[in-house]
Amino acid sequence: MPVGTQDISYNSKSVRLSRQILSDIGAGRYASGSMLPSETALAGAYGVSRPTVRRAIAILTGEGRLEKLPQRGVLVPSRPLYEGQIAQIAYVTPALAGETNLYVKGIGEALDPQRHALATYSTCADLRKYQRMIEQLVRLRPAGIILHTMPEEICRIDGAILADAGIPVVIVGQHELPGLPCDWVRDSCELLAQEVAWYIGAKGYRDPVHFTYTPARINRPAIETFRRELSPLGVELPDERIFIFDAPSGYRSPPDPFIDAQRKMAEMLRAGFRCEVLICGHDYPAVGALRAILAAGIKVPQEMKVISLMGSAVDAVSPMKLATMDVHRDLQGRRAAELLLRRIDGYAGPIEVHHIAADLVEGETM
Repeated sequence: MPVGTQDISYNSKSVRLSRQILSDIGAGRYASGSMLPSETALAGAYGVSRPTVRRAIAILTGEGRLEKLPQRGVLVPSRPLYEGQIAQIAYVTPALAGETNLYVKGIGEALDPQRHALATYSTCADLRKYQRMIEQLVRLRPAGIILHTMPEEICRIDGAILADAGIPVVIVGQHELPGLPCDWVRDSCELLAQEVAWYIGAKGYRDPVHFTYTPARINRPAIETFRRELSPLGVELPDERIFIFDAPSGYRSPPDPFIDAQRKMAEMLRAGFRCEVLICGHDYPAVGALRAILAAGIKVPQEMKVISLMGSAVDAVSPMKLATMDVHRDLQGRRAAELLLRRIDGYAGPIEVHHIAADLVEGETM
């Protein structure tokens, strides 16, 4: 599992200072049961302004890490942090149940049930509810948040809301959250496309088509990777063999993440479309396309092959076991929880981006 580290400030100056003070408490710089130095002394010791110190202390007192005593100052509690308390870890996701369950499994494996309670906030593709949920969590102030992100073209979230709250956050998924520099666990669309391109090349297939949902921006890295890897083999992926389309039904109530792809593929087949290999950006359009292909009487994989770039929990609804890339959502969840717990415990180092390697599942459709 390759790991990349980026030297990005963690949230704001006051948040970084709060994590540093917490780390110094753990290292014994400020003894349990003693009073913290004055704002002026702390500002001088850490090279920051007094307002920054004031905000950092407000974050730590809000988390129960420090205790403010009227007319006396700020006390470092004599009890160990969170002794006898359960720290709530919030997992927020707009994903459907199949994907959510995989992340939750991994997150749960990293938590200590004696110290942590996992609260899952799943909105099942309700994007307005997802936006409101994030705002509510700022008020609820859990010990930390694992946030499953969406493309900003589909659901815009102001990451500054979370950054300003000072709550440790780790994001999972392929999409950054503007305004929120934080640890990130993801799969790589470039590596996924590379694996699929190598597989297609090794099998000697000559006529690939890319078929997936909008937004177009998030598909460009995969398309560029396909072209780079397949071109030396004499296999081309021209623009006219790329189909990127809207899928609003996946975000309606109740959501249907397959039907738009099924309708689009049925329309294309009626117009005479055929290809040797259909590469879908995700299992959802792959299932929809596969349903339409089989309904048209086309044999899979003999007459047309289907492969997905990103696996999901679709075995119960797919007419055949898909060839796909297992992105190990459980491992992503586990790693995200491990990074979050480290931040909660006071780690203030640079932002880390962890890429979880994927594995090819051949299935029945290739």
